[in-house]
Amino acid sequence: MLLGLSCKNKLGMIKGTIPKPRHTSPDFEAWIRCNDMVVAWILNGLDKKIRETVMYTKSAEKLWKEIERRFGQASGIKIYQIRKEISSISQGSSCIASYFNRIKKLWDELSFSVAYPDCVCGCKENFQRLDEEQKIHQFLMGLNESYSTIRRNILMMKPFPGVENVYSMLINNESQSEVQATVPSFSSDSVAFSTGAQKPYPQNYPQKPYPHNYTQQIQFDSSRKPNANLVCRYCKKPGHVIEKCFKLHGFPSGYQPKSSNPAF
Repeated sequence: MLLGLSCKNKLGMIKGTIPKPRHTSPDFEAWIRCNDMVVAWILNGLDKKIRETVMYTKSAEKLWKEIERRFGQASGIKIYQIRKEISSISQGSSCIASYFNRIKKLWDELSFSVAYPDCVCGCKENFQRLDEEQKIHQFLMGLNESYSTIRRNILMMKPFPGVENVYSMLINNESQSEVQATVPSFSSDSVAFSTGAQKPYPQNYPQKPYPHNYTQQIQFDSSRKPNANLVCRYCKKPGHVIEKCFKLHGFPSGYQPKSSNPAF
C-alpha cells in the first residue's frame, strides 16, 4: 500500500502533511477527491471483516493510523514464530534456489517485524556485518550433507563472504554436480585395455599375409560372440585386437563373412 501511494504521490494524505483546506479554498474539492480516492484504495486492500469495522472512517489519515495501531506492530508471538521457523528450516528435497527463496522470505519478514534502534555511535556497519554472518550460518546449517565439503570451505574463508556470494557458490556447485552425474562411466576392462602396453600401429601399416600354416592354426568360429570390450586400433571395430585383425593381416582361407560389412 505504501508503494502504491508513493507512486501516486499520495503519501501526504495518510501522513497528514497535506492538511484539509478550508471550505472556501479553491483546493477544497480537489482535496476531497484525493482523500476519497485514497480511502477507497485502502478499503479495497483490507480483508472483508476488517473493512467492515473501519468503512465509515472518512479521513484517509485517521483510517491509516487506526489500521496501523491495530495491525502495524508485530507481536512477540509473531516474531517468535518467524525465528522458530528459521531455526528449523532445511533444504530437504528442494534445490538450492528454492531453499534460499524460502529462508530469505523469513529473513525479510523478520527484518520488517523487528524495529532496531537508530545507531548514534557509528557501529551500524559492524551490526550489519554480524547480521550477515548470522544469516550465512543459518543458511549453511540447513543444507544437505552432500554439500558438507563446500560448506566447510565457505566457513574457512577469510574474510567471510556475503550471502549473495555464498548463494552463487552453492548454485555453481549444484550445477557442477548435475553435469558430473550425466557423464557416462566406463568399465574396468575398457580402462585396462586403453592403458595396455600395446604400441599403436600407424594408419599406413602395411598389410601382411598370414604365415603359410597360420590359417590352419586359427579356425574361424562363427558361433563365438566377439568381445565388446576389445577394440582394434587399426580398423576401429570392436570384438578383437590388432594382432587378430583380418583387414590388417588378411582373411584366412574358408572365411565366409555374414554380411557385406563384417564386424572384423
